[in-house]
Amino acid sequence: TKKELENHLAQISPLFQKRKVAGDVTIDHRWANIQVRQLHDLYQKLIQEPVGDLIKPGMELIIVPDDILYYFPFEILVTELKGDSIRYLVETHPISYTSSASLLNPQLKREKHVTEELLAYGNPDFGGKQSKGIVAWVHSLVPFKSIFRGNRFEPLPYAEREVKAIAENFSRRAVFTGREASEERFKKIASAYRFIHIATHNITDDRQPMYSKIILAQTGDKTEDGYLQTYEVYNLRLNADLVVLSGCNTGLGRLRRGEGIIGMVRAFLYAGARSLVVSLWPVNDASTAEVMQYFYHNLKAGMPKNRALQKAKVQLIHAKDWKRDPFYWGAFVLIGDWN
Repeated sequence: TKKELENHLAQISPLFQKRKVAGDVTIDHRWANIQVRQLHDLYQKLIQEPVGDLIKPGMELIIVPDDILYYFPFEILVTELKGDSIRYLVETHPISYTSSASLLNPQLKREKHVTEELLAYGNPDFGGKQSKGIVAWVHSLVPFKSIFRGNRFEPLPYAEREVKAIAENFSRRAVFTGREASEERFKKIASAYRFIHIATHNITDDRQPMYSKIILAQTGDKTEDGYLQTYEVYNLRLNADLVVLSGCNTGLGRLRRGEGIIGMVRAFLYAGARSLVVSLWPVNDASTAEVMQYFYHNLKAGMPKNRALQKAKVQLIHAKDWKRDPFYWGAFVLIGDWN
């Protein structure tokens, strides 16, 4: 039942406790405290018992989630648990997500005509003090106050390194950081790019999802306020094969029964993006930068998107340091076209 599933997810980690966690806490694996035993139990219930006989190693999995499972990355399910030896579902299967099985029809795929490869935004200049209204609004929505230092948005130096490292994989690229990472520029040029990567703060308003915001440069521009909001994304005309929203909670929004999540993902798909990579919880900027660098390196090596993201996650799992914990690699999921 739904109640049993909610209880099971809550036992796995505070990350899944109805999406609301109060307090100013350090966002790391110790706080997230992801329970691998419960992940193994959930694997048995969601995968092994109903469809285990149908799934072969290496098979591509396309998940059409329902209800609260929109908030859960199947990649972190534990398939084998023997002592200290842990095997995750992502180690044997590339995984992607779609909101409807009808969207899997290849005839629905559109040819994209773009002239440039990569548009990357990272660590915009957030300016000085934010207005009291913005500060109060953010504090009413974001359970973690670490997005602010006082009443200023916390800078993201790893995000800047992230986009500059990613750009090395592309010859036709445009990278904007600081004051250059403006909303006005994005709206003018985004339609020309095959890959769009935005590494910055994101604020999800699940009460009014059309007003969720991607925080760009606060330039004092008279026509744009530096907040790319969901309703504005709907008005864009994109030709992107892939949009990556590299920030906290970028895949979240308002969950509507029978419709899925109303938020940035749906807006970018409506605007023309064929697929997105987004996060399902607050992410660590250092490990995120590493996941993204692996992901784009794998893409440029010729891998399809689902296998490129799978390998990037496995590369962190096989690391011999703190980034092996699923908190650091599990948040990002691929939604939409996986090829």
